[in-house]
Amino acid sequence: MADALKAEGNKLFAEKKFAESIEKFSQAIELDPSNHVLYSNRSGAWASLKDWAKAAEDATKTTELKPDWAKGWGRKGTALHGEGDLGTSRRPAETDGG
Repeated sequence: MADALKAEGNKLFAEKKFAESIEKFSQAIELDPSNHVLYSNRSGAWASLKDWAKAAEDATKTTELKPDWAKGWGRKGTALHGEGDLGTSRRPAETDGG
């Protein structure tokens, strides 16, 4: 079910129906809250609406769930840059050395 909602969200996003895509991604997250891709996709939709705070929140959750996934860090950098936080968005990602 979460995969079907994700697919619907992706379709709506491609149609530039960002608010509706956020609804679908949010519904999918309720069903699968550990899926980092759902938070990433919703972050992208928030960014498309220029709601940088919510985009950053979802990007942060993405990097918490999957710290080795570069796209999550890209989303976070985009959101922080959108917020005007250039210092943080330029800071390299911290790694645990593993």
